[in-house]
Amino acid sequence: MAHEMGHAFGLRHSSDSAGHPYFNDWDVMSGGWDYCGSVATTPYGCPPQHQIAYDKDSLGWIPAGRKVTYNGVSRRVVLGQLADVTTGSAQLVVIPHAVGNTSTYTTVEMRHRQGFDAKLPGDAVLIHEVNTARIEPAYVQGTIIQTGNGPSDGTTGAEFTDGMTYTVPGAGVTITVQSISADRTLAVIVLSNGAPPQVTAMSQTTSPAGQTSAFTLTGTNLSPDTRIAFGATPGTMVWNSATSLTVIAPALTVGTYTVTVTNPDGLTGNHAYTYFAAPASAPALHATATTGASVLTP
Repeated sequence: MAHEMGHAFGLRHSSDSAGHPYFNDWDVMSGGWDYCGSVATTPYGCPPQHQIAYDKDSLGWIPAGRKVTYNGVSRRVVLGQLADVTTGSAQLVVIPHAVGNTSTYTTVEMRHRQGFDAKLPGDAVLIHEVNTARIEPAYVQGTIIQTGNGPSDGTTGAEFTDGMTYTVPGAGVTITVQSISADRTLAVIVLSNGAPPQVTAMSQTTSPAGQTSAFTLTGTNLSPDTRIAFGATPGTMVWNSATSLTVIAPALTVGTYTVTVTNPDGLTGNHAYTYFAAPASAPALHATATTGASVLTP
């Protein structure tokens, strides 16, 4: 019933990676009948799992604040489980296959066996390749192709868990599942374009020792999740764009330090920064109260 009502809402089948429309057990609009033995049935039969993120987004059920669209630079994203409407984390990542292309893209979501999703094959990150020109637009991705009645990329073979990677076809982006929380409700993923950050200029490269100082760093492939350090000491930064950061240099002792910019995929860029000894303050002239003569005081 839930499957057919989905069609009434305009939803179409999803498929495994080979295009078989009833072999995606992560989506009520595809394989809604497997794994029923893992949960208690209802008076209406086996309870359905949720729709995939692509369908929920097409219905307007994913708030804009929980949707991340890849913008060409490396990113670190915390994904909350798709079925949890109270999560403060992202629930959908969209990776366009080309700049400005809205018809072919990759989606990333986190699924957890809870509520109506209790009969999923597992707790994992899911990846779908979407082409809106197809009859079935969303194909779940994986590493195990269907052989007989064994696991396929529409069942446990679609699970992306800790340390696993996936390269988006034609987009030059690699998705890495960095970690999944102990309760299996949150996943940290890293999106990488494979290019290191480059530091091309800094508005200042020196400042007085023992003082903090703000400056602008310009470069390429700078991420909103970039970390910056002066030697071993972390600095503070505000991301302005993929080519600009506002940096607060920490108060350090005299010397030259390597400023290292590290993107979430671990790739780095660097530049030199020097702290110099601040000049001693000049003595000041003051008139004495009794004679009016000027005297030097430090």
